[in-house]
This record gives sequence, structure tokens and C-alpha cells, in this order.
Amino acid sequence: MLKKKYQLNLKGYRCPNFLLTLRKKTRFVSSGQKIIILTNDISNQRDIITFCHFMNYTLLSYKIIKLSFQYILKKK
Repeated sequence: MLKKKYQLNLKGYRCPNFLLTLRKKTRFVSSGQKIIILTNDISNQRDIITFCHFMNYTLLSYKIIKLSFQYILKKK
């Protein structure tokens, strides 16, 4: 079965709206699915790490692309 990959563009979101939106959009993600998150706020890095720890995700990669940040997460 093909696993769906989600992409969330959260550029312009700041905490706490960043975390609230991320949690809402990932609520129904199944185990093994990947999520690509785009943001432009450096402080969201701390939020992503905390989110992964508490919400059972693995941070697979992190990239800086033209003043934007890309995170790839996988649900455990």
C-alpha cells in the first residue's frame, strides 16, 4: 500500500499558532507517513524538536532553502 506524503506550508506562523496548526493538521496521520513542513521562522526549530518528542514523530531531515526551513518528519 502506498503511503501518502503530506506537505504543510506554515510560513508566517509564529508560536503558539505554529504548534496549534501543526497539531491540528497532523492529527490523522498514520504510522509510517511522512510530513514535509515549510517555515520561515528560525525559532520553529525548537518547536519541531519538542513536537517530535511528545507526539511520536522522528525528524528525518532539516534543510535551509533560501531563507526558508524544511523539516521532514515521520510518524512512528
